[in-house]
Amino acid sequence: MDENEKNEWKTLISTLGSESIKTVLNTSAFNGLLKCDAPLKDLCRIKDNPDAMRGFIMTDGKISKHASFSEIGLSNVAPLLVYQCMAAVTSQYYQQIITERLNAIDIKLDNIIKILTADDRAKLKVAYNRFIELNKKSTYDIADKQIVSEFSGYVEIVREKYRELLSGIVNLNASYKWSDKEEAKLKIQCLQKSHYFDYLDMVMHAEVLTFIASVISIKVAKFLGNHEDIKIYADRINLDYWNNYVDQFYKIRHDVVKYLEFEADASWIQGESIVAMKNEQLKKFKDIEESMKKLQSQFNHKTTQYIEIHEDGTLKKYIHLAAS
Repeated sequence: MDENEKNEWKTLISTLGSESIKTVLNTSAFNGLLKCDAPLKDLCRIKDNPDAMRGFIMTDGKISKHASFSEIGLSNVAPLLVYQCMAAVTSQYYQQIITERLNAIDIKLDNIIKILTADDRAKLKVAYNRFIELNKKSTYDIADKQIVSEFSGYVEIVREKYRELLSGIVNLNASYKWSDKEEAKLKIQCLQKSHYFDYLDMVMHAEVLTFIASVISIKVAKFLGNHEDIKIYADRINLDYWNNYVDQFYKIRHDVVKYLEFEADASWIQGESIVAMKNEQLKKFKDIEESMKKLQSQFNHKTTQYIEIHEDGTLKKYIHLAAS
C-alpha cells in the first residue's frame, strides 16, 4: 500500500475500530470541550506554551476584548462525528469497489477474445491487446491515459454501431410457401440473414471491452492521483449490460420458436421434422443466452481485503486471488 492508502486505513481503524464512537454518541458528553465567541487565532498565546491561549485579545499591547467560553455538549459535536465516520466509510467503500474491479480484470482479462469478421473484430482485438499491455504495468503516465482513452473510443464506436444494427432487426417475416416445412425453413433463413446472433455477439464483446477500458482508466487515474477521473470512470462501469439486449433476445426467440410450433401443429405429414427444427433452434437460443450470461458474469467477482496491523504499528493489506 502507498502512504495515502495506509493513512486512510489508519483513519478508518481509529474511527471505527472499537465501540467508542457508539458509546460517545449514545451515552456521553464531552468534558472540557469549549466554544469560544472570538476567533481562536486572535486569542493571546502564552509565551512559554504557544499551543495554550488566554481568554482575551491583545491590541497594541493592551487587552481589547475578553473572550467568552461555553461548554459544548454531545448534541453540538455528534453531527460532526457522524459526518467524519460516514466520510471514512464512504472512502473505503469506493476503495473496495475499485479493488474488486481491478482484481476481476487481473483474473479474467486473458479469457475475453473469442470472436474474429474482419474490420470491426480486428479493432476489438487490437484494443484488447493494448488493454492487456496497460493492465500489466505497475506505473503510468499521461501517455498511458491517452492510449487507453484512444482505444476506448474505438471500442465504443464498434459498440454503438452494433447497437444500431440490432435495433434495426424488428420483424423476421417469412413469405408463404406451399409446404409447411418450407415455410419453417424460410423462417430460420430470415433469422440467419438478419445476422442477429453475429451482431449480438459483437456488441456483447464490445460491452466487455468497454468495461475493461473503464477499469484500466480507473487504475491509471488512481496512480496519477486524479480522483475526479476515478469517479467519472467508475460511473461508466455497468456489469448488467446483458439487460440492454435481453428483451429483444426473448422477443426474437419467441417469434422464431412459436412460429415453428404453429407450423408443426398445422402440418399433418411433416410435423415431426418441423418439431426437430424447432428444437434445434431452441437449443441454439439457449446456448447463446448461456454464453452471453457467462461472458457478463465472469467479471462479477467479489474480493475481500484483509488488513493486518503489525506490532510496530505498520499496516499490510492482503487480497485472496482465485485460482481461475
